[in-house]
Amino acid sequence: MNPYLLGLLLSVATAPEIVVFVLFETIARSFVSAFLIVVVTSIGGTVGSTVIYMAARLVGHERCLELVRAYGRKILLKPSDLESIYYYYVRWGGFIIFFGRWLPTFRSLVSIPAGLSRIAVWRFITLTFFGTLTWNLILCSMIFGFGAYLDYLEVGLEGYTMATFTALILLLAYFIVRRISERIIKGTNHWNNDPDQR
Repeated sequence: MNPYLLGLLLSVATAPEIVVFVLFETIARSFVSAFLIVVVTSIGGTVGSTVIYMAARLVGHERCLELVRAYGRKILLKPSDLESIYYYYVRWGGFIIFFGRWLPTFRSLVSIPAGLSRIAVWRFITLTFFGTLTWNLILCSMIFGFGAYLDYLEVGLEGYTMATFTALILLLAYFIVRRISERIIKGTNHWNNDPDQR
């Protein structure tokens, strides 16, 4: 298969860190081939993110709020959590969308609140494309310039991915512990204030 078509297809659903290693030989061949890989993987990544964004936009903030009210308790979510996400996206959405493309796992998740906040489609696509393009330029430049040290680059990128993933897991764990603590405290206060239990 043509490496540029392969790069385009892979980048729709795969992390750019994986794509650049699959296409290592093409990237290392010449500056032009490296640049073309950067462009096609950025287009593919933008397409993949836009699909997630459009799905969230179709669901909509109000419908999502209704779902959180109805079922959020089971997954430790409150309507105020969604409102907080909405607030920060209205305020810092552009910054989060652009730099979120540099972070493994987060780069996919970032499209959901962007869709719920109904940020303009053209703005989302522009920020996503240029954020993805910038990250892919960094990755492909490392491959093109330091191809002889591929093993070290691979270890470094794996460490970067693992550190980001660990940080997200710790953040999620903190959120869960905090939410369970709030429920326990609320339950204790309710018990203490219940006249039938005195």
